[in-house]
Amino acid sequence: MATVIVVEDSAPDRQFIASLLKYAGHEVMLCADGQAALDLIKKVKPDLVIADLITPGIDGYELARAVRTNPGTGATPIILQTAHYLESEVRRIAAQIGIQQVIIKPFEPQAFLDAVAKTLLDKAVLPVDSQATAGAEFQIEHLRLVSAKLYEKVMELEATRQELDRIATTYQLLFMAQPEAAWVFDLGTLRFMEVNDAAIQSYGYSRDDFLAMTIKDINAPQEGPALPAILHSERSGPRLHRKKDGTVIEVQILTQDVIYLGQRSRYVLAQDVTEGRKTQSRAN
Repeated sequence: MATVIVVEDSAPDRQFIASLLKYAGHEVMLCADGQAALDLIKKVKPDLVIADLITPGIDGYELARAVRTNPGTGATPIILQTAHYLESEVRRIAAQIGIQQVIIKPFEPQAFLDAVAKTLLDKAVLPVDSQATAGAEFQIEHLRLVSAKLYEKVMELEATRQELDRIATTYQLLFMAQPEAAWVFDLGTLRFMEVNDAAIQSYGYSRDDFLAMTIKDINAPQEGPALPAILHSERSGPRLHRKKDGTVIEVQILTQDVIYLGQRSRYVLAQDVTEGRKTQSRAN
């Protein structure tokens, strides 16, 4: 069993790698920050370091150079992992810094474990090309690769943002187009956070009116004014609500607790069943 420090700023990737290493019987220590990882490496002196190319604090290249030039950690095997299209340049610079292996993401789990096993078995530390790494050309190449990687990350984040915006827009349109009255309110303050067009049309309040109100303002007096009663009345089931003109309607409530805009909230769908109840009563 080896002690392995994993330096990776992506939480899903970090946990995935940790699972693979633990499966192989290794002790794993996780870091999301390059500088924090370097401090931990100096303290723990692990059997292996696995670092991503881009991490907060210092990047994988700088981390490797710091490990190699420290007498207490200079012999520590290092694996660099990255999703990068400039693979040949990455490998060349990694060799100059004394990094044993470069793993290109995404990788197959077994290929990753094989690379880890090989690195631990060999334990042959590549010499640092001090002359090359001290030169201006190396620094330029280093910056070029890091800049290219950062550009990739920016593009990935932008693509993710656009996809989230698309999904949010879709759900917003669905919410607004819902034929039954619907809203979201804050469980702490009871204030309306969002309402759809059907609620505005059915209850007679404008959107601005709703957003200045709490759910107490639409509950009929029969429902009771106390907070527990208010919260209970906004749970699934039949309830009495009051419109802006004072009309009391019977609604069938469906609810779901959600996190909206970072707040503990409740989504409410209110179906007006007043006419149906009247028809049923006349039939009886």
